[in-house]
Amino acid sequence: ALLVLSGQVFSQEITNVSFVQEGEVSKLIIETDKEALAERFHVTEDKQIILDLKNVKSSPKYLRGIDTSEFPGSAVFISGYKKPGSTNDVRFAIQLRDNVRSMLETNSNK
Repeated sequence: ALLVLSGQVFSQEITNVSFVQEGEVSKLIIETDKEALAERFHVTEDKQIILDLKNVKSSPKYLRGIDTSEFPGSAVFISGYKKPGSTNDVRFAIQLRDNVRSMLETNSNK
């Protein structure tokens, strides 16, 4: 007997996406059903922060755009989508007003 298991079977799933503004600090909070591997990088020429979640799947309702331009922080718009060229990764692009310092913080499944 041959048993073949796909990586998709064990992938994490996004369970919630939210945006909060705490003073001058903008936070994109992504919750998954299990701890996920995330990678962040800054595209200074486009004033963007890119967040890639590895081996994660998502319902389209969590990949909708979030207009954050009404908030006083640096984030203007957040776009979630399947990462181009990858079948198992999800990407969030955060469009900024100005290039700012950013950090990635993980806490269990957030």
